[in-house]
Amino acid sequence: VLAQDFEPGFGSWSADACWRVTTPEEDMTPFHPTTNTVARAEDQCDTGGALTSPAVDLGAYQSAELSFWRWIDDELDSGEYLEASVFHGLAWVQVGYWTDGAGDDDTGQKFTLDVTPYLNSAFRVRFFVVSSRVWEEVEIDDVVINGVLVGAPTATPTHTVTETPTVPAGSTITPTATPTPSSGPPASTP
Repeated sequence: VLAQDFEPGFGSWSADACWRVTTPEEDMTPFHPTTNTVARAEDQCDTGGALTSPAVDLGAYQSAELSFWRWIDDELDSGEYLEASVFHGLAWVQVGYWTDGAGDDDTGQKFTLDVTPYLNSAFRVRFFVVSSRVWEEVEIDDVVINGVLVGAPTATPTHTVTETPTVPAGSTITPTATPTPSSGPPASTP
């Protein structure tokens, strides 16, 4: 449904002055080339700065997940933080929060969050950071929303029960498996 790796820049995302697209300060996202770029917030975020996705119509989805990589410098002070929020149609709802001593761990981590309760036709994602020094950095990469459309088929296991054959003495049986087709996995749109 939505994928943003910040390789072409911010694209249709809006970013306050403290956010920029650059190569990562740390090796946050494994299996990425050395030319990988991330959204980084640093300095000029004393009063806060937002990185916000464009509106995404999730009104026709029965479920959705938000995933992203984040790296937070362990230098954050008390009162400084990174917050991940989603817009549910009327207001922003916090779905992730990291601060001094609670998640500012100097490591890249991937998060996957169920955002099904917040689906609407104007769904958005926002990362909001407050930090006061240039060396207090926050990085975001590979933001993805995957969803399952309403009415999409779901896989249902099929079980077949057969009678146990009677085997005459001295005979052998060679079992064979016959796969039963299913409707496949749920439809997913990246």
